[in-house]
Amino acid sequence: MAAETYLERGDTATVVVASGGRRWGNVVEADAMARELARRGVPERAIVRERCSLSTRDNARFSAEALGRRGIGHAAVVTCAWHMARATALFSRAGLEVEAVAARGGRAAPLTSRIWRWGIERLLTQV
Repeated sequence: MAAETYLERGDTATVVVASGGRRWGNVVEADAMARELARRGVPERAIVRERCSLSTRDNARFSAEALGRRGIGHAAVVTCAWHMARATALFSRAGLEVEAVAARGGRAAPLTSRIWRWGIERLLTQV
């Protein structure tokens, strides 16, 4: 959805932040996202990788810092509908003017999965 949003808007000054520091073997989440964005037509020069975050809170903070270094204070946050309220609140708290863009498709994760994921994020941010 981020690639589609980028291509629909057609603004060459726009950047797309591929964010996430989790690793699966030798693959970092942000790198996998960046490759997929490029495969879907986003120019490499428009992709910014944020490779440190392990939670949505980290993601908001580190992305806001990366955008701030480029003089950008507005962000379209692309995520699933069930995660949107939390994500936009955290990105706003990090100092960005936020536009919500709901990813198409996908169902809300079951409540137990969301609670588990939230608990893991809290644990990782405390360690």
